[in-house]
Amino acid sequence: MSEKVEGIAERMKQVQEQEERLKARMSKIKHKVAVISGKGGVGKSTVTVNLAVAFAMRGHVNRVGVLDADIHGPSVPKM
Repeated sequence: MSEKVEGIAERMKQVQEQEERLKARMSKIKHKVAVISGKGGVGKSTVTVNLAVAFAMRGHVNRVGVLDADIHGPSVPKM
């Protein structure tokens, strides 16, 4: 095989391993909530942060996580 093909095969193997690790970790999370919309500026981040705070206030303090998957400009870290 050429070096390019070998490089692609190695990268595919790495991605597959990462995917397996992610699946294993996500399977340990009992509840997942997604806040989504195809339109920007509708309050997704605000709703997400408020949900996280509400869950934390109800006793889930060390059990709440937020992932802002907006690749164009995540805003949750600012909130």
